[in-house]
Amino acid sequence: MRQARNALFLLLATAMAAQAADTSPYFRFQYGASPPGKPGSAEPGTNDGGTTAPPASLDLSFAQASPVVSGQTGAPRAGTYRAAGGSAPYTMTLAGAPPTLTLSPDAPDGSSWVLSGDLGPSPGTFRRARITLTDASSAQTSYAIPLDVSAPSADQPNPPPLSVGGDDLPPSFNANSQTYATATASGGAPPYAWSLSGAPQTMAFSGYSHLPTASTVQVNASIPTPAHYEDVTLTVTDSKGQTASRKLAPFDVVTGNALATLAVEPVPTPPATLQAGATWTSGPFHVSGGSGTGYNAYLSGGPSSDSFSVQQDPADPSAFRLTLAPGPADIGRYANMMVVARDDQGASTLAQVGSVSVPAPAPLALAAQTGPLSVDPGSFDPHVNGSFKGGSGTYTIEAFGNPPDFSFYLYAYDQASASGDGSRDVMMIAYATSPGTWRDLLVVVTDAGTGQRLELGRFDVTVGDPGTVAGGPITSCTSVWGSPPMTINSGDTMNHQDGIHVNGGEAPFAVSYNPGAIPSQLGFSIDASKPYPLATGVSGITLRLAPTAPGQFDSVPVVVTDSKGSSCTVALSALVNPKGTGY
Repeated sequence: MRQARNALFLLLATAMAAQAADTSPYFRFQYGASPPGKPGSAEPGTNDGGTTAPPASLDLSFAQASPVVSGQTGAPRAGTYRAAGGSAPYTMTLAGAPPTLTLSPDAPDGSSWVLSGDLGPSPGTFRRARITLTDASSAQTSYAIPLDVSAPSADQPNPPPLSVGGDDLPPSFNANSQTYATATASGGAPPYAWSLSGAPQTMAFSGYSHLPTASTVQVNASIPTPAHYEDVTLTVTDSKGQTASRKLAPFDVVTGNALATLAVEPVPTPPATLQAGATWTSGPFHVSGGSGTGYNAYLSGGPSSDSFSVQQDPADPSAFRLTLAPGPADIGRYANMMVVARDDQGASTLAQVGSVSVPAPAPLALAAQTGPLSVDPGSFDPHVNGSFKGGSGTYTIEAFGNPPDFSFYLYAYDQASASGDGSRDVMMIAYATSPGTWRDLLVVVTDAGTGQRLELGRFDVTVGDPGTVAGGPITSCTSVWGSPPMTINSGDTMNHQDGIHVNGGEAPFAVSYNPGAIPSQLGFSIDASKPYPLATGVSGITLRLAPTAPGQFDSVPVVVTDSKGSSCTVALSALVNPKGTGY
């Protein structure tokens, strides 16, 4: 028994010595109430625990405690700290912080205190800074606010102006109901610190979305007593001391008219990484409770563009889907997104969305390049003439240097490389009606997502001796105009060109049709010697319209015949509107 008692005395002596030394800003032994399961421990920015010593009291804690972020010398700081549990009156003391920060009571019973001042004139480290709360029974708990104060950098650019936005609370809601608003900071120099003034004690930053240094926070307005409020103000402070405030619209807390709690189902988790140009749409999630009617929802914390959005199901007004379709302007990480749901009475609730990163696409880069092309006249066989990597996934391939009379035509497109390394092959089709060499033809790849341009190279293309396309008899022909008919305006400044695709057959091809069936002012022409290549493995015939006045023709048959006498027929239609009418 004596040995056990001596061991207990030794343990208490060791704990008291550690308390007096206070060698760690993060852990301390203290007297007073202790949260269940956490005797004598604390984390930075949370309530400290402690051993219990008489007189006993209710659990003592901080109902609200504003974080104080590190920053540069002279940066102003502000915060609000409220007591809960224990027994009034309360006192709060500030220790280990720059002397230019002060703590003042904001309530007669000491249950609310306000931090003000700045980080002082000199750089330094204040790892032991903390606020200690003591109640009438001498129970204590503390809140750690470790600080690093740095000197301003002469070459550091001024941050953009700080601003705060968000939504308001409903104009009227029931007492003790879970009602939320969100606030979003932009500009300034993150990280941010948030504070609340003019609000009842039970209104505070809380819930799973409460990230005190984040750009978007949630305000919980669970207020037990009916009252009218019109001076509730949210204030955000950045790391350089800039502040911005937003006053919430007036609201009333009322009794009666109890409604089912507004709720939103968990939002399906999006992919952790989403490339610019890709699209992801969630499965449905539902809103319930509240007034039961007039639900709407939107996304908070996404990019400034409308590429991240929430859509309502027109067949089920309680069902919503989240669509993420980032573009090149949305590069970044979005870690604090929330879906905000409301009913037609203004009640709101939130659901957290998983974080999404939109990485910057790798720049376009040349992967391989081949030499000059050599093809037969009349051939539409594609040739690989280089490859590239990177980009956003959508590309335009252009060939420059084609003669204007279509005696030669180089067409290029891209497709996935057979190498399997993620590169794209550039496929080229060169067509000429007679032998010859066309030099210094430029092929350019443009990333449609970022606008970056890459020169694949300059090429010489040689067309050899005439030959024939051994394709057997013609199997079919298709109008590129399709159906409905081509529709354009008269008086347009450029010709409108499309084509006929011929499957099978042996070149050269001939065409026949009744010119009298087509009004002359439409400027219609067909030239089988000037191909219009839009697909591989087929031959092409060019169609043109150069209208000078309105008109139309419907289902005019055009017969295509190859060199062996096989043929096919396609019906063409076109509508030319008056100039300026639109399509």
